[in-house]
Amino acid sequence: MGLPFTKNQVRKLGDRLRAAETPDDADLDKLHELLESYDESMSLAEHVLRDELGYAVSSRLKNAGTIVEKLRRNRNSHLGNIQDLAGVRMVMASNDRAEQDAVAEAIMDRFADVSQPPRRTDRRVNPIQGYRALHLVVFVGDLPVEVQIRTSLQQSWAEYFEKLGDFFGREIRYGESLKLDHMLVSFNLPEQEREQMVRQLEELVPELVGYAMSVSDLIDSYERLPRTVHESDSEVQIAATTIEIMNKLNVTFDTFAEALSR
Repeated sequence: MGLPFTKNQVRKLGDRLRAAETPDDADLDKLHELLESYDESMSLAEHVLRDELGYAVSSRLKNAGTIVEKLRRNRNSHLGNIQDLAGVRMVMASNDRAEQDAVAEAIMDRFADVSQPPRRTDRRVNPIQGYRALHLVVFVGDLPVEVQIRTSLQQSWAEYFEKLGDFFGREIRYGESLKLDHMLVSFNLPEQEREQMVRQLEELVPELVGYAMSVSDLIDSYERLPRTVHESDSEVQIAATTIEIMNKLNVTFDTFAEALSR
């Protein structure tokens, strides 16, 4: 397994995709061909994690639209350097950071004797917009596959924040300004009503993001506690309550988004 094109061809393909207002069909075909190679590596990584190491995992391949958006967001990147074109995710049943670290070490050991050593990024220490997890990049057939390892609380938080991004715009995940007026065009509201809603959302969205950041910090503080504390009755209740809050937030936001879309 490897790239179907030379590294220079991949770089030039990414440059064209970034520059074009509407990507050329031929370039999109080449991108899909490139993604097929990553899909094969991802499937093999998933097989190792599930069948050899015994972890329950899910996988996903970035779609063309997301890749083009990422290339445009980071003008200094190129297609061959994007490490998460193929990704595998593992969600732990617990919120034990020591266990999370142990899982990461086991995965890195398994993929140590390949073309390139695994790389580890600790988003618990350096979160992005409140997002926390352990990220590994392992190599299968010379191609990188990102492995995300999340605790159950990190997963619940990520689901909520992803919904905010899906609804209000992916810019929310990177702390960028949102195009709320553009988002509301699809609702076919009268101009005055749309302008009023934009003003309301300009106040609401920062509050939602601020709340998410506070919950992320709360989860971080809880997960830093020793495992013996986690297992006490009071801390088990705290964890259960936090998960319940996140689940209710997800349900509430789904209801809100559905009502606004009508």
